[in-house]
Amino acid sequence: MPRLFTDPGSIPGLTHPTSTFSDELRIDLGGERGELVLQYCGRGHTEGDIVAWLPRERILFAGDLVESEAALYTGDAFHTDWAGPTLDRIAAYGAGQLVGGRGAVAKGNDQVASAIALTRRFLTVLLAEVSAVRDRAGTLKDAFEAAHAALVGDFGGWPIFEHCLPFDVSRAWDELSGVERPVIWTAERDREIWDQLQG
Repeated sequence: MPRLFTDPGSIPGLTHPTSTFSDELRIDLGGERGELVLQYCGRGHTEGDIVAWLPRERILFAGDLVESEAALYTGDAFHTDWAGPTLDRIAAYGAGQLVGGRGAVAKGNDQVASAIALTRRFLTVLLAEVSAVRDRAGTLKDAFEAAHAALVGDFGGWPIFEHCLPFDVSRAWDELSGVERPVIWTAERDREIWDQLQG
């Protein structure tokens, strides 16, 4: 969201990695604390999301791959992978607590399952609505209106729903059109999509 920052260096907390891994990195926490497992579960919110798993405590830090009653931003997402195999891998942890990117901490098996299911539902409804509009040769604006109508009842009260949805629809449209990787959000493109869909 480039309009929020004029200089990337001014983004609070922006750091650069000092080590990398492809699939999994295990960190011994020392003593009786067990280990921390950093795991790549597949493409989702972005191409390189990871989760942090504390197996001894059964706590999963899922980042923006799972939101607990907070709207999903999917403007840089891989919706099909995310809604399918990526969330399947997250569910397979059997976490007792899940800390998502936004929203409340999900505590207990039922809340964890609900957070994952609602994240999946948002994604599948978004994809279905955008796909249906594309298939009937509608416009991006038509897709936005259809997705908004289908999602607002269940998700409209969630924080930043209205702000995120234009970008979500735009990326879903691109993905369904065969654009594999997200188009960079320049300040101009950001404003153009916002004005086109929310203006």
